[in-house]
Amino acid sequence: MDYKNTYTHLFNTDDYSIHNIDELRYQISKEFIKKNGIQNMVDIGSGRGVLLDLLSKENPNLKILSTDLSKFHDLNFDFKEIDLSNKETFFTTETKFQVLTCLDVLEHLEKHCIDDVFKWFSEISENQILTIANHSEILHGKEIHLIQENMNYWGPLVSKYFDIVSQEERVFPTHLGTKNYLYILITKSKK
Repeated sequence: MDYKNTYTHLFNTDDYSIHNIDELRYQISKEFIKKNGIQNMVDIGSGRGVLLDLLSKENPNLKILSTDLSKFHDLNFDFKEIDLSNKETFFTTETKFQVLTCLDVLEHLEKHCIDDVFKWFSEISENQILTIANHSEILHGKEIHLIQENMNYWGPLVSKYFDIVSQEERVFPTHLGTKNYLYILITKSKK
């Protein structure tokens, strides 16, 4: 899959990745950062920057590194271009980030990428906030959720590199009568 071209096209349309700051994933991230006095973080798959904008307003001194296939937002944050399907684009850091957020990104990858991604996450961050959708999402005739699995699949993969501190599952009905599932995990890198 050509991730960069696919998502560049999608982010240039009006109907992709429009989110509300009141969504649970953003509120959990905001609360975790505030409660734990987080001073630096990395956001993996920043998209249009909804989380970044929310966090910078709540915590103006929070140092944030934004990452994605391209910079799809115009916010003023340090930015690194990465492609989670290509570990050659992963960067290293001398000290771990206090928290890594990766909200609704992992389901867009192919299964063979996940182990490398989780290994890298554990190397660059102390804590992780991960949200993973488990439902089909077809945009412009293309399935963009390449992994549609429940926690029986994700749990063992996550547990290989992280201790799960908190886990929630949310179910959202759709206008088509189907259900969307979202898994919200707060994890800590294993020592």
